[in-house]
Amino acid sequence: MKDENFLKNRIVDFSKKRFKTVYIVDLDYTLVNVETTSHFLKFIGCQKSLLLIKPLLVFTHLFTSLLFKLFKIGIDFSKYLELKVCLRNLNKRLIDELACRYVKTQLNNGSLFNEQIFKLLSQVREEQPVILLTASISPIASCFLDVGFTKVYSSEIVYRDGKFHRLRDLYRRKHVIIKALLNFRDVNNIVVIDDSPEREIVELAKKDQRLKIINLRI
Repeated sequence: MKDENFLKNRIVDFSKKRFKTVYIVDLDYTLVNVETTSHFLKFIGCQKSLLLIKPLLVFTHLFTSLLFKLFKIGIDFSKYLELKVCLRNLNKRLIDELACRYVKTQLNNGSLFNEQIFKLLSQVREEQPVILLTASISPIASCFLDVGFTKVYSSEIVYRDGKFHRLRDLYRRKHVIIKALLNFRDVNNIVVIDDSPEREIVELAKKDQRLKIINLRI
């Protein structure tokens, strides 16, 4: 509940201007064709460390899936474990620098990106807000602001003494952001572009005609 309130407090204020449409774009396998958090950890040379804990990662992945299936609890233990192993000796400044270097490298590789969405961004960003909503980690997601996004919501790393401590994860919780945005009367329509929208988002779309979902898996 504490983290859910934290998410709601991060919502951008749309009350000063009426928008016809707010576009919300997913990152992994929608804007790009990789799972960016894992891809980034390999980019910084963490393959060997991850290989050593592969059996544990397989177990946590199965446990995460089982936990959600049985109790609808959305916690990605695998991602947390990967981050804890790979980032534990890195300070915030270095993590941010490496993340932006990673994003810049990927931007130079045009084959990784969904050209349809980039075209959409260039067409609408001058008139309408375009939000990046992703469960990828904040150091990576924030580096995509320069691509043309109005706002970025992502899984936020919490630091203690400048080092990775824990993760406020958006895994299976992106619907909290969208539900909060729907509460703004000045938002006429919300278009969600996501390769695999959460069940809660699909249910919201059934109840509120302002919410549209476009599946554009890359």
